[in-house]
Amino acid sequence: MVLCMAIPIKLDIGFIFGLRYIPFIIVALFGGYKYTFPLYLVLNIYRFMLIGGAGTLQSFLFSTVIFILVPLLHKWFFVQNAKK
Repeated sequence: MVLCMAIPIKLDIGFIFGLRYIPFIIVALFGGYKYTFPLYLVLNIYRFMLIGGAGTLQSFLFSTVIFILVPLLHKWFFVQNAKK
């Protein structure tokens, strides 16, 4: 996740596309709250202290919503059919 934040995809039009939520969501689905909480801390500390800038409040709010909602789907995710 740190590499996804450190090396984002930069488009020519000036848009920066970071993939930091992909590993965060995958760990949340497979590991639940136990493994998601350390990533939540790393995500927010890295975002606030090293990257900073515009969008930090939106990033914090979005990561908090993901942290609360996605691990709730952890047990449901494991009982799904693999072909779905």
